[in-house]
Amino acid sequence: MLSEMGQYLEQAEKSRKGQMKKKLMDWGGALDLCARKEEQLRKAERLRKEHRKIWEESDSADGQRILAEIDRRYEMELEHIRDGIEETLRRKAEMDRRIEKLGGEEQKFLLMRYGKGYSIDYVCMKLHMSRASLFRLQDKVLQELEEVESK
Repeated sequence: MLSEMGQYLEQAEKSRKGQMKKKLMDWGGALDLCARKEEQLRKAERLRKEHRKIWEESDSADGQRILAEIDRRYEMELEHIRDGIEETLRRKAEMDRRIEKLGGEEQKFLLMRYGKGYSIDYVCMKLHMSRASLFRLQDKVLQELEEVESK
């Protein structure tokens, strides 16, 4: 059963519609992801300071070499995390520009469904739409975003 679901999701992600849904889910979770990465930066910086303190207290000749290596590795990891944050924010800004070209109802739908992660039923209730109407709206929005992307 689980493998069937996995196969279904894998197939769905290969379609243009599925790829756009994935981008929208990434867009909706971008700020949370960046916040988690910022926390990773803070933790790594704290660990770096702790390791420096330990090795600075060491009088061994290898201590300075090890300290330099620790700094180098931490800096590489911190840079990797910073690059991830920048890339996430770049993709989010790109999707924001695409979404701005949509109408108000479409934007409201995207914010509720992908930005806030609300269920289909909740979005239907808030937008005063039937499920069928909402799915038609979703298909329309996905198609419009694909067209904007292909230009």
